[in-house]
Amino acid sequence: MARNKKNIQVQLEDSKDSDGKQITLLKVRKQIVGKLKKNDGKIIANSSRGNQYHAQDMSRGIELLLSEYNLHK
Repeated sequence: MARNKKNIQVQLEDSKDSDGKQITLLKVRKQIVGKLKKNDGKIIANSSRGNQYHAQDMSRGIELLLSEYNLHK
C-alpha cells in the first residue's frame, strides 16, 4: 500500500548569531532544524541535534540538514 506524499512547509530565515555574524535558520513547520553559516567560502551546517556538516554551497547544506531531519523524524 503506497503512502500519500505530504507537502511540508520549509522556511529559510536570515538571522545573526551571538557574535553578530550572519546565519540562516532552516525551519520545518516552525521548528528549527538547523543553522547555516558561511566560513571561508564554504558552508557550515549545524543541525539541532548537534551534528556539524561541511558543504560546498548553501543548497547542499540545506539538503544535508533535511536528510538528517527526515532520518530522525
